[in-house]
Amino acid sequence: MELLYYKNGIAIYIIITGLIGFFKWRDQLANSYWICFPIFLIALGCFDGIGNILNSMGYHEYSYKLYMFFIIPAEIIFYFWLYSKCESGRKQYFKTSVFIFLLSIIVEEYFKKNLSSFSFFSFSYLIGNLLLLKDTVFLSRKNVLDNRRLTHILVRFVTIFWPL
Repeated sequence: MELLYYKNGIAIYIIITGLIGFFKWRDQLANSYWICFPIFLIALGCFDGIGNILNSMGYHEYSYKLYMFFIIPAEIIFYFWLYSKCESGRKQYFKTSVFIFLLSIIVEEYFKKNLSSFSFFSFSYLIGNLLLLKDTVFLSRKNVLDNRRLTHILVRFVTIFWPL
Protein backbone atom coordinates (compact mmCIF):
# COMPACT_ATOMS: atom_id res chain seq x y z
CA MET A 1 0.00 0.00 0.00
CA GLU A 2 2.91 2.32 0.71
CA LEU A 3 4.10 1.89 -2.87
CA LEU A 4 0.72 3.17 -4.07
CA TYR A 5 1.32 6.44 -2.24
CA TYR A 6 4.64 6.87 -3.99
CA LYS A 7 3.21 6.01 -7.40
CA ASN A 8 0.25 8.34 -6.95
CA GLY A 9 2.64 10.96 -5.59
CA ILE A 10 4.50 10.79 -8.88
CA ALA A 11 1.20 11.05 -10.79
CA ILE A 12 0.21 14.11 -8.73
CA TYR A 13 3.66 15.62 -9.34
CA ILE A 14 3.18 15.15 -13.10
CA ILE A 15 -0.25 16.82 -12.91
CA ILE A 16 1.13 19.76 -10.90
CA THR A 17 4.03 20.12 -13.35
CA GLY A 18 1.55 20.22 -16.23
CA LEU A 19 -0.63 22.80 -14.48
CA ILE A 20 2.33 25.03 -13.64
CA GLY A 21 3.63 24.70 -17.20
CA PHE A 22 0.25 25.50 -18.65
CA PHE A 23 -0.46 28.57 -16.54
CA LYS A 24 3.09 29.91 -16.60
CA TRP A 25 3.79 29.44 -20.30
CA ARG A 26 0.35 29.60 -21.95
CA ASP A 27 0.85 33.14 -23.29
CA GLN A 28 4.26 32.37 -24.77
CA LEU A 29 3.13 29.02 -26.17
CA ALA A 30 -0.32 30.07 -27.35
CA ASN A 31 0.57 29.95 -31.05
CA SER A 32 2.87 26.95 -30.79
CA TYR A 33 2.37 23.22 -30.79
CA TRP A 34 4.22 23.16 -27.44
CA ILE A 35 0.99 24.29 -25.71
CA CYS A 36 -0.09 20.64 -26.02
CA PHE A 37 2.77 19.42 -23.80
CA PRO A 38 1.43 20.70 -20.45
CA ILE A 39 -2.03 19.39 -21.35
CA PHE A 40 -0.42 16.04 -22.19
CA LEU A 41 1.30 16.00 -18.78
CA ILE A 42 -1.97 16.70 -16.98
CA ALA A 43 -3.78 13.91 -18.84
CA LEU A 44 -0.85 11.53 -18.34
CA GLY A 45 -0.81 12.15 -14.58
CA CYS A 46 -4.57 11.63 -14.30
CA PHE A 47 -4.60 8.36 -16.24
CA ASP A 48 -1.47 7.12 -14.50
CA GLY A 49 -3.17 7.73 -11.14
CA ILE A 50 -6.27 5.86 -12.33
CA GLY A 51 -4.07 2.95 -13.44
CA ASN A 52 -2.31 2.86 -10.08
CA ILE A 53 -5.63 2.88 -8.20
CA LEU A 54 -7.05 0.09 -10.39
CA ASN A 55 -3.93 -1.95 -9.78
CA SER A 56 -4.06 -1.42 -6.00
CA MET A 57 -7.71 -2.49 -5.91
CA GLY A 58 -6.80 -5.80 -7.53
CA TYR A 59 -8.07 -5.01 -11.01
CA HIS A 60 -4.76 -5.95 -12.63
CA GLU A 61 -6.35 -6.87 -15.94
CA TYR A 62 -8.11 -3.50 -16.26
CA SER A 63 -4.96 -1.66 -15.24
CA TYR A 64 -2.99 -3.65 -17.81
CA LYS A 65 -5.49 -2.88 -20.55
CA LEU A 66 -5.53 0.82 -19.62
CA TYR A 67 -1.75 1.02 -19.91
CA MET A 68 -1.42 -1.29 -22.91
CA PHE A 69 -4.16 0.14 -25.08
CA PHE A 70 -4.41 3.76 -23.98
CA ILE A 71 -1.68 5.27 -21.80
CA ILE A 72 1.42 3.87 -23.50
CA PRO A 73 0.11 4.30 -27.07
CA ALA A 74 -0.97 7.88 -26.26
CA GLU A 75 2.49 8.66 -24.85
CA ILE A 76 4.43 7.15 -27.72
CA ILE A 77 2.19 8.60 -30.44
CA PHE A 78 2.32 12.02 -28.77
CA TYR A 79 6.11 11.93 -28.81
CA PHE A 80 6.07 10.83 -32.47
CA TRP A 81 3.81 13.78 -33.23
CA LEU A 82 6.04 16.15 -31.27
CA TYR A 83 9.11 14.99 -33.18
CA SER A 84 7.28 15.44 -36.48
CA LYS A 85 6.36 18.99 -35.46
CA CYS A 86 9.94 19.78 -34.39
CA GLU A 87 11.22 18.72 -37.78
CA SER A 88 9.07 19.80 -40.68
CA GLY A 89 8.88 17.47 -43.63
CA ARG A 90 8.83 14.33 -41.49
CA LYS A 91 5.12 13.59 -41.85
CA GLN A 92 5.84 10.30 -43.58
CA TYR A 93 8.17 9.23 -40.75
CA PHE A 94 5.38 10.04 -38.29
CA LYS A 95 2.89 7.89 -40.17
CA THR A 96 5.38 5.05 -40.59
CA SER A 97 6.40 5.12 -36.92
CA VAL A 98 2.79 5.12 -35.74
CA PHE A 99 1.97 2.25 -38.10
CA ILE A 100 4.93 0.15 -36.90
CA PHE A 101 4.12 0.87 -33.26
CA LEU A 102 0.42 0.00 -33.60
CA LEU A 103 1.35 -3.13 -35.53
CA SER A 104 3.67 -4.14 -32.66
CA ILE A 105 0.75 -3.81 -30.23
CA ILE A 106 -1.34 -6.15 -32.39
CA VAL A 107 1.55 -8.63 -32.67
CA GLU A 108 2.15 -8.51 -28.92
CA GLU A 109 -1.50 -9.14 -28.12
CA TYR A 110 -1.64 -12.01 -30.59
CA PHE A 111 1.36 -13.79 -29.05
CA LYS A 112 0.74 -12.70 -25.46
CA LYS A 113 0.88 -15.26 -22.70
CA ASN A 114 -1.77 -15.31 -20.00
CA LEU A 115 -1.89 -12.47 -17.50
CA SER A 116 -1.29 -14.62 -14.42
CA SER A 117 1.23 -12.43 -12.64
CA PHE A 118 1.59 -8.73 -12.29
CA SER A 119 4.58 -8.06 -14.46
CA PHE A 120 4.94 -5.82 -17.43
CA PHE A 121 7.12 -7.00 -20.29
CA SER A 122 6.00 -5.14 -23.36
CA PHE A 123 7.28 -5.77 -26.86
CA SER A 124 5.33 -2.81 -28.22
CA TYR A 125 6.81 -0.49 -25.58
CA LEU A 126 10.28 -1.63 -26.64
CA ILE A 127 9.48 -1.00 -30.31
CA GLY A 128 8.02 2.43 -29.50
CA ASN A 129 11.11 3.42 -27.53
CA LEU A 130 13.44 2.21 -30.28
CA LEU A 131 11.51 4.31 -32.81
CA LEU A 132 11.72 7.30 -30.46
CA LEU A 133 15.45 6.69 -30.08
CA LYS A 134 15.77 6.76 -33.86
CA ASP A 135 14.01 10.13 -33.96
CA THR A 136 16.10 11.49 -31.09
CA VAL A 137 19.36 10.47 -32.74
CA PHE A 138 18.22 11.91 -36.07
CA LEU A 139 17.26 15.29 -34.58
CA SER A 140 20.32 15.46 -32.33
CA ARG A 141 22.65 14.62 -35.20
CA LYS A 142 20.98 17.15 -37.47
CA ASN A 143 21.13 19.88 -34.83
CA VAL A 144 24.79 19.20 -34.05
CA LEU A 145 25.78 19.09 -37.71
CA ASP A 146 23.84 22.26 -38.48
CA ASN A 147 25.26 24.16 -35.56
CA ARG A 148 28.81 25.07 -36.56
CA ARG A 149 29.19 27.27 -33.48
CA LEU A 150 28.67 24.29 -31.20
CA THR A 151 31.37 22.42 -33.10
CA HIS A 152 33.71 25.39 -32.67
CA ILE A 153 32.99 25.52 -28.91
CA LEU A 154 33.63 21.79 -28.56
CA VAL A 155 36.93 22.06 -30.41
CA ARG A 156 38.03 24.92 -28.16
CA PHE A 157 36.93 23.00 -25.06
CA VAL A 158 38.95 19.95 -26.08
CA THR A 159 42.04 22.01 -26.89
CA ILE A 160 41.86 23.93 -23.61
CA PHE A 161 41.45 20.87 -21.41
CA TRP A 162 43.55 18.42 -23.41
CA PRO A 163 46.37 17.12 -21.21
CA LEU A 164 49.68 18.59 -22.24
